[in-house]
Amino acid sequence: MCYDKWADSSGGKMVRFWVVGMLLLAGPAFMPAPAAAQAVAADGKAKAKALYKEGKKLVKQKKFMEASAKFAAAFEADPSYPKSLYREAYCYRKAKKYDLAAAKYKEFITKDPSNPDGHFGLAETYRKAGKKTEAINSYKKYLVNEKRAKETKWVKRAQKLVLDLGGSLQGVTLGLPDAKLDPATSSASAKKKPAQKPAKKKVVYMSAMSEEEVLSMGEEKMAAGDYKKAAEAFSTAFAKNPSLLRALFNKGIALQKAGKFLNARTTFEAYDKKFPNDPDTIYQLAETERLMGNTERAGSLFQRYLKLEGRPNRAKQVNRARLMTKELLGAQDEGQASRAAAAVKQTADSPLLGQALLAQNFLSQAALAAERKDRSMAMHLMALAVSYAPTEPAVHEKRGKILIAMNNARDAENAFQTAITYVDKEKDKKRIRKWINKARREGHSEATDKQSVSQEEAETARTLFAQAEEKWAAGDTQGALEGFRQATQYDPNWGKSYIRLAECLLDRDENADALTVFRQANLVDPQNETVVWGMAMAADGLGDKPLANDYFRLYLQLPSDTTVESRVRVAEQRLVEPLY
Repeated sequence: MCYDKWADSSGGKMVRFWVVGMLLLAGPAFMPAPAAAQAVAADGKAKAKALYKEGKKLVKQKKFMEASAKFAAAFEADPSYPKSLYREAYCYRKAKKYDLAAAKYKEFITKDPSNPDGHFGLAETYRKAGKKTEAINSYKKYLVNEKRAKETKWVKRAQKLVLDLGGSLQGVTLGLPDAKLDPATSSASAKKKPAQKPAKKKVVYMSAMSEEEVLSMGEEKMAAGDYKKAAEAFSTAFAKNPSLLRALFNKGIALQKAGKFLNARTTFEAYDKKFPNDPDTIYQLAETERLMGNTERAGSLFQRYLKLEGRPNRAKQVNRARLMTKELLGAQDEGQASRAAAAVKQTADSPLLGQALLAQNFLSQAALAAERKDRSMAMHLMALAVSYAPTEPAVHEKRGKILIAMNNARDAENAFQTAITYVDKEKDKKRIRKWINKARREGHSEATDKQSVSQEEAETARTLFAQAEEKWAAGDTQGALEGFRQATQYDPNWGKSYIRLAECLLDRDENADALTVFRQANLVDPQNETVVWGMAMAADGLGDKPLANDYFRLYLQLPSDTTVESRVRVAEQRLVEPLY
């Protein structure tokens, strides 16, 4: 009205344009209250619609926690559209956050009581959480409120689930009477579920797997008696990582059991070249020659095994080697076999005569491997050395020195601590204590080399950490790994991020990486119960039992109020078990 009046006066056209331009620039502030409210509501609806679409995309990618945040923001932008609330609840349910899901479903039911989907979603949440009574009640509410003919399938499903959970449909008035279950079907559903066809096993090619995964596959095939496939898997694992000698040895065993004796002999001979005088290899080589009918060579190899073997827990194998020597070489060599057996007994009774000598030989080879930067071989040889002479202090002391040379101060200190427990003379203890102090100084210098972190970087690390926790809870392990790694990069001085990263790796059986990260955590947060136990578990997962035992001992040395009783019992049990 006023615009028309101004238009009829002198210069009205100019005035009208000026007023319109000012109103456009001013926006809702100069609009009447209802118009301004409508503009704000329209903006909120547009924002909610965009966020809702983003949430749906994330659901398709199975990123449920990220999607839930989008749906929550959508509902906040437009509270008049409760479907965003329903979707948020659904995402929490898929992410197994059942408490959050139940709360959101209840809120949705309050906001939109005429929509029965809230009752069904709440029932599904209770069922997944193991709350049968609550689930049955919610399914019944859904059955009463559901009146949409197109939802017949879900009504029948809800009835079946009530019966499967041990509930009763008696007294329930269906919103869709035509969807009532047939009595025969309903009685059968509570007792017997229809047979399902077995799902097709997904084929995973070994080329796409890590060496540890292929090695595990080979062990599974061995246990199942499929020796040909096992040999193929072990061969692939060794090709992926030539330092993985366990794969080469297991390949020889698999070929032997598959009847491929010539290939088995070649494999064991290759292992003997890489790792000479290993008694287990010589024993298996002798067994292979026996199966091939090479009597004299087999007998000679069994004799060689008897001279090398010095482990007390190999009595059964030693007795069989003595028997094979007698059978294969005849009575004239019985005296020689007896002398070899006597040497084995003397070795077992006196570690300094045999076992320690073999152990020192392995340690010398380990030192050479460490100089070549072949860490895997060095660790393997040191583990074997300890298996031959687990109570010989000189072995642990030399192992500690090699670890110092490898810049592994933490494990070196543990080795020296083990050595000092088997030493009686005070001068020897004094010498080892010097090495312990050296290891601690080197470890301390690493631990105190901290980076300066700004408050913003620290806060970012905490945010990334929280997001990674949510991803791990939702089953997105890869996303969690990346999040924890980023958290360690933003704040390298925060031990908690290292611990969770290592635990995540340990959960995926990536033991080598887990051990490395646990060691980093130990530098940041020394003597942490979770860290020490994690290092023991990772070392055990790698098959390095001597190193694992060092960590088990370290765990038992922690203050009793910081340790877990069940873990203490496991550590004590593992320390009394034979290494091999």
